[in-house]
Amino acid sequence: YVHGLTDVVPVNNVVADTVGLLKDEIAEMLAGLSTVRLWVRLHMPRIEDGNNFGVVVQNEVLGMINTLYNSGMSFLRNLVNFFIKRGKILSKMRKRPNVKGYVTSLLDLDEKQYVTLVQSCCDLRNNYAFLFDKIRKNREKLVCPKGKTASHLNMY
Repeated sequence: YVHGLTDVVPVNNVVADTVGLLKDEIAEMLAGLSTVRLWVRLHMPRIEDGNNFGVVVQNEVLGMINTLYNSGMSFLRNLVNFFIKRGKILSKMRKRPNVKGYVTSLLDLDEKQYVTLVQSCCDLRNNYAFLFDKIRKNREKLVCPKGKTASHLNMY
């Protein structure tokens, strides 16, 4: 890192590349979650008494989808905070180029962000796996929450 008033402090390419990849993945995840949420909601039956276990399953899956969606949005908000903090440190480095602690602070911030990004990748993978598993195991209840025979009972 160079501190002169006219010198440019380079971006941490490892962090920047990882941020770019994760932002794309999270944007794709958010779009996919919106589609799955719509699919589950479109399969919800009208509200009536009895035989609501399938609806309970649907609501549980919707809860997982909402949690994962909110987690993705939170990740994107936290990226903004990282770049604001980094910018403040860089600004202080420009004002006081003789203070070596700013370089250490910047390196520590980048390292912390990288660890957070790696953990976010793991969380993203795990949450996808849990959601996929829940949908796969409960597909029948998600598609036909009242059961296959429920519609035949309403004939008379």
